[in-house]
Amino acid sequence: MVIGNPPYRMLQPHDTPELVLSYLRQNFVKAEFKIDFFHLFLERGVKLLRNSGRLGFIIPSSFLNNVYTETLRDSLAKQCCIESISVARGRVFANADVHTSVLVFRKESDPSYAPTMKS
Repeated sequence: MVIGNPPYRMLQPHDTPELVLSYLRQNFVKAEFKIDFFHLFLERGVKLLRNSGRLGFIIPSSFLNNVYTETLRDSLAKQCCIESISVARGRVFANADVHTSVLVFRKESDPSYAPTMKS
């Protein structure tokens, strides 16, 4: 299995054309108020997985408890079995002021096995 590191970048009205934001909200149903590239990568990555396929990403640990990612967390938990969540103790990337975690999911054919990940 390969673990990816999607880009972390907020897409906000002051720096992203409204046409782009509108497209993302229409095509990524879990993209809510504050959209970050890594949210889009997670949603699309799980959608592209076959049953029993695995997805691993290094993402900001804020994903685990941020109110803006609750719908995305719940959706992932309904579609996948969470195999691993590892939270880094310190900064992993020297030039980035972000705390990271590694999440590994396995897509399940029967989503009733997966619990919810509400904060």
